[in-house]
Amino acid sequence: MDGSIIDTDWTGTLSTGSVELADLNSSVAADGTQDKLDEVNSKLEDGSLHVFDTSTFTVKGAKLDSYEADVDTDADYTPDTEVVSDGYFHESEYRSAPYFDVQIDGIELLDTAF
Repeated sequence: MDGSIIDTDWTGTLSTGSVELADLNSSVAADGTQDKLDEVNSKLEDGSLHVFDTSTFTVKGAKLDSYEADVDTDADYTPDTEVVSDGYFHESEYRSAPYFDVQIDGIELLDTAF
């Protein structure tokens, strides 16, 4: 907005104000829902909570403790950057386009023709 250059692979976050959670429809939400959302939002902003916390899911029955993503986006999509560290998958931290393509145990894929 101020005319300054934005890096090609810059990714905004809740704390930068470029990602926002939608307002809650309080007429249908359970009591306490907004308080919990505010708590979670605050933790996401300060970095104490991560969406892809690897202690909260498994992949093929095991904890996900290593994953190389194709961050430099070469033509063959060759994995080149370790994106699991500090206990979470660093989605969109090393490039702006999403690269989380892990199939978490217990999630049923509705369409696998891709």
